[in-house]
Amino acid sequence: MFTFQENTHFSQALPCTKEEFLEQVRKPNTAWRIDARRAVLAAVEASRTEGAAALQRWLDSTDYQRFLSRKEGLKKESARRAWQQKSDVEWLLAYAQEVKDNSLAFIYCCREFDETLTEKGKPFRHRRLAECHLNGLVMLDLDHVENPMQVWWKLRGMRELMARTKLVHITSSQRGIRIVFTANAEDGNLADNQIVFARALGYKADESCIDATRNSFAPKEEDILYIDETIFDYYDEDYDKKFTPMYREKRTQPLHHAFDADGTA
Repeated sequence: MFTFQENTHFSQALPCTKEEFLEQVRKPNTAWRIDARRAVLAAVEASRTEGAAALQRWLDSTDYQRFLSRKEGLKKESARRAWQQKSDVEWLLAYAQEVKDNSLAFIYCCREFDETLTEKGKPFRHRRLAECHLNGLVMLDLDHVENPMQVWWKLRGMRELMARTKLVHITSSQRGIRIVFTANAEDGNLADNQIVFARALGYKADESCIDATRNSFAPKEEDILYIDETIFDYYDEDYDKKFTPMYREKRTQPLHHAFDADGTA
């Protein structure tokens, strides 16, 4: 079992069922968000050689104009001035990021979060390390990959790694691949497992991705390369008991391995 948030800014982190997961990855809105972000990134890239004309479709879009209107209403004058000084490219990249950030997100490494009271006395399950419960799953992000499919082709040919793999999908940038797999307690905590798994594949794990509560924005169904349906019920109780107390104390750095100086392993 893992968890999800409908919106990472204000929604609770709740258990995600198979039905909920499939509903979200099949939603037209999920596909629109991913396709829109990809199209904006492609337009920005094209503008480097084609000039501003490559951006025009998005500069004229209704949704983008609404986004700009909201930004013009920033409360702090300093923030408003800083925003006004940005270029069209910077505005479009901010728009693409907002499209992504408002998507539903999964938290693959946590089976649940403790319920606490808000300032108004209402029960709420925050996505916070202090209230997390691990499930024994690890999420590995391999970003800035020229051809993510090559990673998948290599992974599926490695029997031992595939036996632990529960989910593989292309990320919204199309320059990354996300792999969810079962943790090995002998390798160590989540960061240790990321390092070991990535090295076995011939890649480097990213230190910025070691937080157990790190979210993963919903992919569209056609970007899912592999899914083992046992992911929806998977729970390694021993791993939870051994490592959850460390994460609740924000001890997230690897125990037995080390990242390189550039933040990769």
